[in-house]
Amino acid sequence: MIWDDVRRQVQKEQDLILLSECRLCYEAGAWRAAYIMAFLAAMEGLESRLSEMAIGDSSLTEGLKSAESAKSKEAALIDLAAKHGFLSCNEKKRLHALREMRNDYAHASQLSPQPYEVELAVRTAVDLVLSRPAQVLPGRAKSLARELATDVHRLASGVDAENKFAADLAPLVHRSARPVMFRELLLHHIEAGQVSRNLTARVVNVARNLLARWRPDLSAPEWRLDLILTETPGPAAEVLIDPQVWTLIPVDYRSRVLGASYKHESNDLRPAIANVLRAQVDPESEEMFLEAIRKLPLHDWPESSVPPLKELLPTVLNVLNGNRQQEAKWTCDRLVMLPAEEFARLTVDECGELVRALEKAGDPGGLNSWGVRAGIRRLADRADLPQALTDKLINAQRRIEAKLDTSE
Repeated sequence: MIWDDVRRQVQKEQDLILLSECRLCYEAGAWRAAYIMAFLAAMEGLESRLSEMAIGDSSLTEGLKSAESAKSKEAALIDLAAKHGFLSCNEKKRLHALREMRNDYAHASQLSPQPYEVELAVRTAVDLVLSRPAQVLPGRAKSLARELATDVHRLASGVDAENKFAADLAPLVHRSARPVMFRELLLHHIEAGQVSRNLTARVVNVARNLLARWRPDLSAPEWRLDLILTETPGPAAEVLIDPQVWTLIPVDYRSRVLGASYKHESNDLRPAIANVLRAQVDPESEEMFLEAIRKLPLHDWPESSVPPLKELLPTVLNVLNGNRQQEAKWTCDRLVMLPAEEFARLTVDECGELVRALEKAGDPGGLNSWGVRAGIRRLADRADLPQALTDKLINAQRRIEAKLDTSE
């Protein structure tokens, strides 16, 4: 029987009131009443959802007011639901057919519906209305974006709460409201930063998660990617330079997004570029990523982030092989702090190049080369580096010490 199935699908407890009445009528053999109750359940559920969707939407609010005085309120509600995207054209026809049959069965002089017709009416009510939540339309999307960006208490703090919020919200946002909400989140990014840094992180994380779930065609006119990159280049780059969403960016816009990252105040985008490269979500962009990474001086990588050693190796080697001892010492200090995973990504040849460059920079004949020598010792003493690299460092250290003994 259908009742257990529809009970699991119905979204709201209040929708079950009329459906329970429908079931009682059905089981008593009062199929005419059961059919009418199924239709009423659909209409009450539809009106309730449209009322929720009308928050922040003046057009839908006016439509609901007009429906109250229409010749057929139910027909007006069905048309209104289709106009605002809750129902498709075919679904509108199905609900109108249900309404017309209800009109026929409501008169005792007409034939009574058969049990299978009641079941079909219940299925239609549940499938088209009662199993669906109210959707977020553009007006509500705007206000919701502002709430997220300015109200610290709108969500519990933390990434987990933000991820859950985005997962719950994504299917509720109507297709017409998705570009609106995305753009509004970016526009409120600066405003969020004036309140709290946590809010800017929330805006970025929610916007990115929504895009990852929607998987939209960002080249479509309604997304206005040109305007977004003009109005909010930094925030847009912060959202888009991520493995979850990078491939959504049209190919001819990707260099613009990378360019926009340089206009952003946050250094977080620099390791983000490396993260996209490592994720290999778009191998075709590899050279573009490498160019963007290598354009940045080593000193511009923030202390709190992990510079991508493999991608920056040419720059590291240039510094160590040069005669700028202060830069060589600083670079060696940063190498000592890198996690073992960065060294594990190097090939055997790259490890050899790095050790040779370190040995050259730590040569006792160089002025102030003691800083690099100290760094080599600290690297050689680490127990978590690849053994082949450690062996090379130990051998380089021995050669340096031999030169020191000779010079003394």
